Order: sequence, then structure tokens, then C-alpha cells
Amino acid sequence: MPTLFVTRAFERRLEAWDREDQKHVYALHLAIESMGWDALLSYPFCQVETVHTDRSGEIRRMDFWVKIRRDYVPLTLELGMPGVFVLHD
Repeated sequence: MPTLFVTRAFERRLEAWDREDQKHVYALHLAIESMGWDALLSYPFCQVETVHTDRSGEIRRMDFWVKIRRDYVPLTLELGMPGVFVLHD
């Protein structure tokens, strides 16, 4: 099962948002921890913009938009090491 970390800078920004917006990000967090990359493809209100792969063709990073705060917010999901993701803006 994947593990997800959120950068401190994004966490500070998230703390300023209202509770409903925080719940949406937490739901995305849970989806990523249960499905990995597939969460971005199946999560409602999520649109993948760019997929970055390494030389072997493995996904290393996805830039995507997710609808939060009544607007689409750009975020990035990176694979730090196998099974460990980092979410940041």
C-alpha cells in the first residue's frame, strides 16, 4: 500500500483553507494511498496535465489539476521511492 507525504509548504497553505476544501484534499490523499497513480485517473474533479517518466518508462511524476476552492488548483504528485509519494503545489 502506497504512503503519501505532503510538503510542509503545501500543508501550510492547506491549513489556511476552509474545512470543506481540506476534506476534499484529504479524500484525494486517501485515494492516492489506496490506489497510487490510478487515483488521479479515477478521482472526480481531477484532470492529469503531464505525465513524466524515467528512461525505463516508469511514471515518476504527474502534474494535474484538481477542483478545490471552487476552482481548479494545480498540484504535482511525485514518486520519491517505490511506494512513497509526495504531493505538492
